[in-house]
Amino acid sequence: MPPHNVVLGHLGLAASIQKSLPSDAHGHYLADQIRQRYPDLGSTFYLDLWPFSDPMLVVTDPDVIAQFSAPDRLLPKHPGVKTFMYPITGGYDLNCLDGETWKFWRKLFNPGFSAAHMQSLVPTIVEEVAVFRKDLLQRAEEGGLFSFEDHALKLAIDVIGRVALLVSLQISAPISPTHLASETLSSASKTSTIRGY
Repeated sequence: MPPHNVVLGHLGLAASIQKSLPSDAHGHYLADQIRQRYPDLGSTFYLDLWPFSDPMLVVTDPDVIAQFSAPDRLLPKHPGVKTFMYPITGGYDLNCLDGETWKFWRKLFNPGFSAAHMQSLVPTIVEEVAVFRKDLLQRAEEGGLFSFEDHALKLAIDVIGRVALLVSLQISAPISPTHLASETLSSASKTSTIRGY
């Protein structure tokens, strides 16, 4: 465990790491940054960020993760995992479901996540990434600033459209109806939140 304060837990450590990162860096960088500061820490450690979150067991070793995420040893999900999706789905999604119900529905989706199926999608994904890359190169030549997050979101929507809906949404195209809709949704998502969250 990284150095722990009896009163503040690891909040001081988390704050010092956050200060060293860009202001918009995602919180998922925290565990890796702790491991970089304390290389002898090991692949599993306790993180205390109370009162902002419950105590966590941070696991960074895939073999250790496999030990407690195997289908025959699934642990119940932490209530916090369900907080985001519950208002949208009422709890009827793979993120919120547990136990046998989760196993039933996950089994139905397994073919879509098989290695062979994922491999068959690579050419389609590469086509969408090529459009993304071309636009990035053009923007790099222009030398101006732009929102990479918005750009990456458009790529994700284009890939999902091609892979899941078998439709080319062309969100990344300069002007299209779906592009205009995504711009509207993107700006709305930055100014509003789901009720109560």
